[in-house]
Amino acid sequence: MKTKKTKRLLWATAIFFVFITIIIITNESYALLETISNGNAEVNTGGWTIKLNEKNISSGVTEKFTLNNITYNNTNPNIDEKYIAPGKSGYFDIILDPTGTEVAISYEIKVNLEDTNYPSNIKFSVEELNSNANITSENNTFTGVISLEEVTKSKTITLRLHLNWENDEQFNEEDTSLGIVENNRFEIPIKVILNQYQG
Repeated sequence: MKTKKTKRLLWATAIFFVFITIIIITNESYALLETISNGNAEVNTGGWTIKLNEKNISSGVTEKFTLNNITYNNTNPNIDEKYIAPGKSGYFDIILDPTGTEVAISYEIKVNLEDTNYPSNIKFSVEELNSNANITSENNTFTGVISLEEVTKSKTITLRLHLNWENDEQFNEEDTSLGIVENNRFEIPIKVILNQYQG
C-alpha cells in the first residue's frame, strides 16, 4: 500500500513533467511562428512607369491641371476664330507614355465643371484614339482600361477629351458673357487618376 508521501512524490513528478512539456511546446511554437513571420515576403509586380503629357507621374498617379489650350474645330462658319460661342467644339489630348510599364492601366478623367461658372450646355466626351476601348461616363467622369497588349505595343496612348458647346436658349445670358470677350479661353480644371489594372 502506497504511503501518502509516495503519492505526493508521484503527483509532484507528474506536475513537473507537465510543466516542462508546456514550456517545450510553447518555445517550439514561438520559434515556428517567428520563422514564418520573418520569411521572404517578396511579391513580383509588373513595371510601372507612366508619363502624362511628358511629365513623369509614376510616384503619384493623380494629376490635376487646368485645361486652357483646347484645339478648336473650325466647323462653324458663323463664329469668328477669335471668339468662343455655342456651336463651337474642340478637343484636348491627354498623352500617356507607358514605356517601361508591364501592366494594364485603368484611368479616370474627371472634368470639374462644378468648380467653374460655366453653363452646363458645355458637354464633354472622351475617346481613346487608335483603339476600340470601352469608356464609361457619369457626371463628367470618364473611366476606362488600357489593355496590357495596347500598353506594350504603343509608344504613346492618346485620350482625347472632346468639348462641345451646345446652343441652348436657356443659357443665352451665360453664353453671351463668355462669347463677347475676344480671344477668350475656357479654363476647366480636370483630374486624371491612373492605376495598375489587375482585372
